[in-house]
Amino acid sequence: MKITGVIITFISIFFTLIIGCSNEDDIIGKDLIDSDLYDVNSISFPNENYNILSFSIKEDSISARGNYNLLGVTNDPYFGKSEASFYMQILLPSNNIEINPLEGTNYSLELSLPYHDSYGDTLHNIEASVYEINENIGSSDTISEVFSTQDFDFNPNQIANKTFNSNEISDSIQWGNETVSPRLIIDLSEGNLINNLINADMSSNETFVETFKGLYINSNNTENTGCITYFNTSSPNCFLRLSYTDINQELQVIDFPVGSSSNRLNNFKHDYSNSFVNDFLETGSPLDSIIYLQSMGGICAEINLNFLENFSDSGYVVSNAILNLPVYQDNTNNLFYPPGYLVLTDFNNEDVAIEGVVGGIYNSSDDKYTFVLTDHIQKIISQNHNSILRLYVGGKNSNAERLLIDNREGSSLSLDLVIIK
Repeated sequence: MKITGVIITFISIFFTLIIGCSNEDDIIGKDLIDSDLYDVNSISFPNENYNILSFSIKEDSISARGNYNLLGVTNDPYFGKSEASFYMQILLPSNNIEINPLEGTNYSLELSLPYHDSYGDTLHNIEASVYEINENIGSSDTISEVFSTQDFDFNPNQIANKTFNSNEISDSIQWGNETVSPRLIIDLSEGNLINNLINADMSSNETFVETFKGLYINSNNTENTGCITYFNTSSPNCFLRLSYTDINQELQVIDFPVGSSSNRLNNFKHDYSNSFVNDFLETGSPLDSIIYLQSMGGICAEINLNFLENFSDSGYVVSNAILNLPVYQDNTNNLFYPPGYLVLTDFNNEDVAIEGVVGGIYNSSDDKYTFVLTDHIQKIISQNHNSILRLYVGGKNSNAERLLIDNREGSSLSLDLVIIK
């Protein structure tokens, strides 16, 4: 019997309300609907007739600009080696800065990098190395065209290095006579950087970044598990501090900001040789036990729901559709903890989350991720919409997170539908 639009709307709302209940409650809900009028079914995939195919693929490119800048190296048996470094411009605190030093004065130059978070083995030390950039890294209106795999030329002569541990800078630190918020302080007073800075054109930011192009920061290689640290370089506490005595024999301190107006570009590199995921990347075979996800422009997943094409023209109304993604249990999860959230996109629109899809937040009590994608499944069934989904780690250009999803036979990975006809 054909259902009117009003009845369809009512039943859809009804089942949306009861979908979170137990199976027993679902059965009671069905009993409230006259089975002579409506055919109501719950279907879970995969099942004996249909399977959910998934594939891991390398991302083509992601934006180099994220909310945070990342530094460090991790070695992961599942994902191989990942390296994070970054470039950043230094700006002026105001136009027409003048530096009038006392003859023979000793300059001090220090870089302040506010700490945000870290990922991996936080007991592992990181050796940060600082270099001066040789080329302009762009302006804010062209930043979207720069990708995280792009390299910029820098002077190979190291300005300074600093070995640190993320745990040691994750709380307030002592800087001179001050106690300041969590950050890494690197002394850049040695070398020629000070001369390049004070001789730069400081009439405006435009002229300044042309003559003093900025800094590149990378870290030492390691064969250990390693750690990647996140720095909040958009913070007002991120700056280059120049201290000197002026011609009036007064101490002058100038903080050259980085901040949100500066170009701050992440650079990510991955080596998947000798990793578990590499076998699937090379062969393109469907994933049989684990779905691999990695941020930093690493690995995303394709979830193929083409079996839903068998339900096209069926007249089904999708009352609810829930995708359950359980975390694969492994001892590496203690160091490489599950991401805070995941993002689902259309196959042909990789950078935009699917409209109307909700969820994807990590549920630590159930150790899984859940998406509600009712409208999208309806489009696949009734409008012949593309049935391939792309799955990504959320905030993929601002964190080093990765995830193993349990795709083994018998796992709780499922697409659960309530359909009405």
